[in-house]
Amino acid sequence: MTSLPVMTITKAEKMRECLRSLRRIIRVKRAFQTLLIYVGNIVKNPNEEKYRKIRLGNPLFQDRVGSMKGGIEFLELCGFEKTEGGDFLHLPSDKLDMERLNAAGSLLRSAMTNPFFGLLGG
Repeated sequence: MTSLPVMTITKAEKMRECLRSLRRIIRVKRAFQTLLIYVGNIVKNPNEEKYRKIRLGNPLFQDRVGSMKGGIEFLELCGFEKTEGGDFLHLPSDKLDMERLNAAGSLLRSAMTNPFFGLLGG
């Protein structure tokens, strides 16, 4: 029985890591798109309660945003708060800050389109 050269195994491992990285990039892009939808819906319809409430246990939310590092924190920075019992994120109408939401939308669009986003800090 012949063994595979070490170099081939190393290349295969690197290929797997590349694919894992690409998969993460796709998930991040989808998280950004979903966050932009949440923020955009509120900006367009600030008086619609349904856009200011997110069920944390929703499988799509968990897959796209909730399971991603920084996803829930980003929404909290937009003004969302966990409800008593922790089942929902809710943006109370009295804490609605359109300037903050517009800035969040701009940051999300930049994160999705600017290849240098975040490289220089601040």
